[in-house]
Amino acid sequence: MTAELVVWIVVAVAIVLVGLWPVLTRNRGPRSSSLTVEAARARIAELEDRLDAPDLAAPARAGAERFLLLAGAALAEGGRKAPDRAGRWAQRGLDTLAG
Repeated sequence: MTAELVVWIVVAVAIVLVGLWPVLTRNRGPRSSSLTVEAARARIAELEDRLDAPDLAAPARAGAERFLLLAGAALAEGGRKAPDRAGRWAQRGLDTLAG
């Protein structure tokens, strides 16, 4: 009787592990490097300030404005990863103006 019980327990544990395998192996990004909403808004504000300069080239301005719109849309979308996406878009806009 005990051998049969051990087999049932092993099979039950195996079924639970197979069922939970996608959750246990999910690739999670580092939570410490994620931006806050305030930090994303600060990057967007910096991009807006840099876009106010009168001596920007038209292609650079158009590209940066596109990234500004994408950053604002990403932040407005909401969700846990929205500040990261918004910050990345704003940073790309800043990089466009710098390069």
